[in-house]
Amino acid sequence: MKKVIIRSLSGIVYIALIVGAILWGEISFCILTSLFAVIGVWEFTNISHDAEDKTQAPVMYRSFLTLDAMSVLFLVCAPPLAAYFLGNDVTAYILGVSVFAIYFLARASFALSDLRVQAYRNVAKSVLGLIYIGMPLTMLNMLYVSDAESMSKVILLMFIMIWLNDTGAFCFGSTLGRRRLCERLSPKKSWEGFWGGMLCCLAFGAACSHMYNPAGLTLWQWLVFAACVCVLSTVGDLFESMLKRTVKVKDSGDLIPGHGGILDRIDSLLFVAPFTYIFFMLFAYL
Repeated sequence: MKKVIIRSLSGIVYIALIVGAILWGEISFCILTSLFAVIGVWEFTNISHDAEDKTQAPVMYRSFLTLDAMSVLFLVCAPPLAAYFLGNDVTAYILGVSVFAIYFLARASFALSDLRVQAYRNVAKSVLGLIYIGMPLTMLNMLYVSDAESMSKVILLMFIMIWLNDTGAFCFGSTLGRRRLCERLSPKKSWEGFWGGMLCCLAFGAACSHMYNPAGLTLWQWLVFAACVCVLSTVGDLFESMLKRTVKVKDSGDLIPGHGGILDRIDSLLFVAPFTYIFFMLFAYL
């Protein structure tokens, strides 16, 4: 019972932080996503690197860890802040690409001093961390600043849809679940839970089209968006499960009581955010 209370309270605080940051404005949302990015990369690097990396070359490992964290911070912060203060999307895009390119060149160059046999593998893990965590959060920030008045509401609806998918999948899966969705990676997930989450997302998308439609999408556009959010949320969750099973850890960290680390909470978001950016940018400019 105590664990349920702790998990519920920490979940409420987590949701309140996200909703508050979205409603407060571009800067607060940028700060929150930047914190998510830095902590997420820190967790990703910690669990993806072998114990051998940390014990045989601790100074080198900490240096690379710091470089990864600082790089993802600049990647997530710089483009949206440039767009916000300069009002120039082209500058923001160039800045984002430049940060990533400079990081790769620096990380690959520093790897030349890494005398371990698998030095190239550690470079690949570091770059994956930036792509997996940094780029989706950057795209979410860029979507926000593209039209703060409407896109802030769209991002809030996206988060609600992700949470509804999780809730629907849990409720339907725990009561009706029989057929395993992907037992190798997540033994508790079921097809019944997946379709339950899909039903919740579609119902919410239909409600958005009739009751609260900040982006002006049609009913069918909202339904397509909702279906894709459900699918990508599930894929994002399974991808992180694959990562954790590969390195044999239960959680990515212990920052959030009862939930694990930041990556355990934003795994779905990291797959939904790029799609949301592309989806609404296409409908905004086509």
